[in-house]
Amino acid sequence: MLDELWPLFGLRLVTERLELRTMREDDLVDVAALVPEDAEPDPRLPRFGFADPAVVRAAMSFQSYWSSMGDWRVEDWRVGFLARLRVGGVLGPAGCVVGVSELEAQGFLVRRTVHTGSWLIEAARGQGYGKEMRAAILTLAFGGLGATVAETEALDDNHASLGVSRALGYEANGEEIHDHNGTPARMVRLRLVRESWDAGIRAGWATRIEGLEPAKVLFGLESGGTAPSLEP
Repeated sequence: MLDELWPLFGLRLVTERLELRTMREDDLVDVAALVPEDAEPDPRLPRFGFADPAVVRAAMSFQSYWSSMGDWRVEDWRVGFLARLRVGGVLGPAGCVVGVSELEAQGFLVRRTVHTGSWLIEAARGQGYGKEMRAAILTLAFGGLGATVAETEALDDNHASLGVSRALGYEANGEEIHDHNGTPARMVRLRLVRESWDAGIRAGWATRIEGLEPAKVLFGLESGGTAPSLEP
């Protein structure tokens, strides 16, 4: 019933090793415990004076989620995906969370431009999961939603994130000075156009999109089908 009333919760991206599904409120406590220290927080969020940095990260992840759902508009939206292992292994059993990936847009119906961001738990790094997560999100953006441009950014010393972007065909798109916990830092921006993605990059990253058709109404793309019955 929840998936029917808010079909965004039925959206899933399935890759060779991962399943990415839309985050729900009951995921928040578990996810907050996994946010790595080097995850770049949303600069728009307030920073409270909690003594424990882990509590600060938790509070920011809670607010980020609540604002993404509460402020959703067809023109401006942000959705976070929880990435879980499809098959168990050295990282843990099937269903083990390895990271979170976000897709957002402002003025999407006109600009057709999306922005991505993500983090991985430390144990999952260096094994290609970052590229696999990003490729799944790009498949949704370009193939499912009809985006024409995908943008991302990372601090200049975040070599792993920049490496993922460049491996997937992103090109340089300028720099800016970023407020990194009260300290100026250089933020590198990158950009990927749909033509480059379609020209061959996507071929190496098969992703199955599930549950998109009923959710398209939330992106202003289609009617979303027949409304669900609320009868008991």
